Amino acid sequence: MGVAQSTTVQEKADKISLFVGIVPGSNRDLDEAQRERLRNKIVQCANRTGIVSVGMSNFLLHPQMEINEIARVEAMKVMYTAKCEVVLAIARTDYRNFPGQSFGTTSIPVIGSGADSVQAINNAIQQIRTDDPRISKFVLETKARIMDYYSKNCDEVIMEARRHYELQQHDLSIGLLFSVPPAAPCYDEARKMSMTVYKEVLKDECEEQLLQLRSVLVVAKGEGGTQRHAEALKLIQAMNPAADCYQEAYGMMSKLEDDLDEQRRVEWNMERTRMQNEAEVQKEAYRAMAQMSAKADPMVVVTNVLPR
Repeated sequence: MGVAQSTTVQEKADKISLFVGIVPGSNRDLDEAQRERLRNKIVQCANRTGIVSVGMSNFLLHPQMEINEIARVEAMKVMYTAKCEVVLAIARTDYRNFPGQSFGTTSIPVIGSGADSVQAINNAIQQIRTDDPRISKFVLETKARIMDYYSKNCDEVIMEARRHYELQQHDLSIGLLFSVPPAAPCYDEARKMSMTVYKEVLKDECEEQLLQLRSVLVVAKGEGGTQRHAEALKLIQAMNPAADCYQEAYGMMSKLEDDLDEQRRVEWNMERTRMQNEAEVQKEAYRAMAQMSAKADPMVVVTNVLPR
């Protein structure tokens, strides 16, 4: 049984977040397509361990593929072999000294073959096994060091997330906050702050929806009120209850409750039920933030997005 399969339920519940990326300037022997292929393969490896959530994180899992030898082999037909070594490293991201302090490394030899050197290298990347127990062991051992880091330096992560927030890099801020594992001492603070950042993300869209709702409700006082009530309900149903201005929209609609026909009243009661279910509203918000976290790309910071 591999290391990943023998991990406990608790270990799986406390997954670590890692961003998988290619360090700029590394893997110079590979072309752009090969670098992306290598990254995708390492993402698969990380996911296969069962203890990693791949997404925004202040810990970077970065591969370096060294091509030690390209050989031409003449047999029935000419073939090329590529003897390579894949070095995997996990670092605490430091944008001023990228990639940052190393928390662990491991290396895996791979050999590929193909009709030419490009195909041989492509095949070597393909030979990296997603279920390789050496990768699982490496990640599990590094996880222990990362958890120790969080226990001692959790406030640093909060401060970094706040900095992204102040720079209006909301996806990066939420991504960092969501990378804090449940066992970390600042987990509750991170979740609370993530909601603050998320409300800021919703602010502009919500205020625009609120303006549309006001316009519709003003017209609804005249002729064609039933149709306008239907439009107003569609607008408020499209709004996110987690947004600060939703309460104002809810209040505006409540004042018209007595004017709604039977069908609209049923729809409005359903909307009220949705809004009043705070637990479900929070779950929806967390699901949306989790998606933002998965899409956030900290590598944009490397290109001097953060001031030095």
